[in-house]
Amino acid sequence: MEEWRNISPQDNFILTSDYFISNLERKALDILYQPIIGVNAYALINNLWRIYERDKDFEQHLNFELLAYLNIDVQTFYDSRLKLEGAGLIKTYVNDNHRYVYKLIKPLDINQFFNDDLLSVTLLQTIGEDRYEDIVNDVIIDKYNLENYNDISKNFLQVFRIKSSELSNTPQNVGKAKKLVANSTESGTNDIENSDDFDFSLVLSILEKSFVNISDVKKNHHLINSEHVLYGIDEPEMARFIEKATNVNNNVFDPNKLKLLVNRDFTTNNVSFGEDDRKTYLSDNNKLDKGEKQIVSMAKEIAPLDFLQGLKKQVDGFVHDNETRTIRDVMHVSVLKPEVINMVTYHIIIDQRKSGLSRNLFTTIADNWSQKGIRTAEDAVAEIRNRKKASDEKKREHKRKYRKPIKEELPDWAKDEHKNKAKDNTNSMPDESRKKELEDKLKRIRSWGKK
Repeated sequence: MEEWRNISPQDNFILTSDYFISNLERKALDILYQPIIGVNAYALINNLWRIYERDKDFEQHLNFELLAYLNIDVQTFYDSRLKLEGAGLIKTYVNDNHRYVYKLIKPLDINQFFNDDLLSVTLLQTIGEDRYEDIVNDVIIDKYNLENYNDISKNFLQVFRIKSSELSNTPQNVGKAKKLVANSTESGTNDIENSDDFDFSLVLSILEKSFVNISDVKKNHHLINSEHVLYGIDEPEMARFIEKATNVNNNVFDPNKLKLLVNRDFTTNNVSFGEDDRKTYLSDNNKLDKGEKQIVSMAKEIAPLDFLQGLKKQVDGFVHDNETRTIRDVMHVSVLKPEVINMVTYHIIIDQRKSGLSRNLFTTIADNWSQKGIRTAEDAVAEIRNRKKASDEKKREHKRKYRKPIKEELPDWAKDEHKNKAKDNTNSMPDESRKKELEDKLKRIRSWGKK
């Protein structure tokens, strides 16, 4: 069952947060987050912040309030909420009584946003290279060159007087406040796990003999790993991208340029599959047949976006921006490995012969497989087999149940025999009829005798 169906407009929710949103954070939400999360999710998060700012003592609300105010249905509300969760803007909690708590997380400020690899890469892919560069130029504050100036600023203790005993023995109130602040601190970023099939140390060793500043590369480990997971870039190719993204004059590595180069390479290069790769799952055996082995192997080796591009080219199609966003969003919020994501794509485009990736269908299948514990491409093949077997059995049962009765024609010899029997039956009368006929004959004989 789809999870959004468990949500009722009559469910209660409470809003909470550790802070209020500032004007700068609202600006980041408007300019940077809105293209990623879309119009509905953007309207939802703004409405939640508006309700939270006027609430007192954790007031209870109904989901119906949100649905009516935003003029959306439950499924749209659920999809929008998932986008906010994936973007690190809210956390959702629920208890046994189906009461929800939406914890609002403040958006990252502009500098934090562009230092978050997943968010900045997603923004780049969503709005394109030209618009991305325009936004960076608009929001990043230029720093004034202070090389020819001397810093004459005073520090805190030079300006304010404070007892040394208060510094050595922190007052209890201050210590308590520090603990409360530490417990309430929460990161709003989305971390991506390191990939087991990517050796970052190999990248560093390749770059050691180049002009690249290795310390800069180490600081961007997270970004480099994210680019590998999304695009399937191996270590030597990643090293070449890093070299291209490094300024040869000062050896400074530019992470934003790396994002642009990788995205540009993906949009210009095509991945294509051979004709033999377009196999459907016809085998009912436990072992993989030749076609299945080929697809499983490709699902394990090719990055999801390249895999999608190869399949679409194979069916004479092309990749839409919404298809790229769908795969990327599911990868960010689910526990499915890239190889399983690839099998979802293959199942929809090849097995089900769909022209493209519908977001609802893709997320439904991915969520279903995730709940069933499908973790490898082989698991996906088994699931597809089971679904096909169950579907075929259901069709056969349907045919048996609604089969029309067949009128069987009797052979000619049977028809003749039937007619003869019927004729004999007309000649052989029941006893009562026979008796009545004899009585009538006797009456007529007697009447003739009298005459």
